[in-house]
Amino acid sequence: MQKSTRRHRGGSRVTLHDVATELSISLATASRALRDDPQISVLTRERVKLAARQMGYHPDQIASALAAKRTYSIGIMLSNVANPFFAEMAQHAYLGIQKRGYRPIVSVTDFITPENELERAQGFFQLKVDGVIAWLEHPETTQWMREHHLPHIVIGRPIDDEADCIFFDRAWGAFQLVLALGKQGHRRIAFLGPRETFAGAKSQGYEAGMQELGLKAQILPIPGYGQREQGRQAAEEVLSLEPRPSAVMAYNDLLAIGLIRGLSERGIRVPEEMAVSGFDGIEETAYHTPSVTTVEEPSKVMIDSALRQLVERIENPDSPLRKTVLRPRLVLRESTGCTRS
Repeated sequence: MQKSTRRHRGGSRVTLHDVATELSISLATASRALRDDPQISVLTRERVKLAARQMGYHPDQIASALAAKRTYSIGIMLSNVANPFFAEMAQHAYLGIQKRGYRPIVSVTDFITPENELERAQGFFQLKVDGVIAWLEHPETTQWMREHHLPHIVIGRPIDDEADCIFFDRAWGAFQLVLALGKQGHRRIAFLGPRETFAGAKSQGYEAGMQELGLKAQILPIPGYGQREQGRQAAEEVLSLEPRPSAVMAYNDLLAIGLIRGLSERGIRVPEEMAVSGFDGIEETAYHTPSVTTVEEPSKVMIDSALRQLVERIENPDSPLRKTVLRPRLVLRESTGCTRS
């Protein structure tokens, strides 16, 4: 096929119909190929892209959106990306959305309230995004999106039985971590976390593990939302617990890293005098000294699965609801006396 100019048929712009005609394929197939639809073979996708370049075809995004009644954009709603756990998740979501031929639009917040959660959902609705992938805390938000026919999937935790969701079984992960600490001989295992988290899956898994081992739970609630400095400041309170714990399970990795620093400043060696573990599996835990035991929740796995489900929901609004539960991975490292997983 010889390279065509951008102008075609008496000066008119080259259209997608022209590309499809040139290749003797349907207009729908050509459109899906340019959007990297996995249902279209790789060979056909490459043929369409090559023909489009050679013929000088440039898609009119506005016209395409109007014709399809879609904007080919997906909203990402997350919590504070200052936490590497959410920053990594945002990156995977952004790149994954682009890979699927959609435009990502990101909305983050430092502090989640019912009001700002709903406000962000309404903002996405006004932008006419095709769907939303969201870390949510309040079921009222999913109810609003459902009432306004805005396709969405909830990630991280199940908050609404009538919404698509995908999440890691944190209770199971915390339970396995406690059992692992017990297997190492620990009998005084404390749980350190923000006050707002003690009705959550991690604390429930911790308490179930302690009960399984026949041990008494030691729960230390602290203010804040699980940042490094809060863990550092909590070291004094941890050391004042009676009896003093031999191991501490922190609500997240940032708290664990801060606690290790605070204990070191007070002359307490980790793990020789006190074992410390985290939760989430952020990259920093592997490079910290000592490396930090954690329960890893691979965000890329969750995001990839969530995007597949969301795109299916966008294309098939009446498909059955799906609830997907993933298993986290226990990673034992130096902070609890282990040299490898």
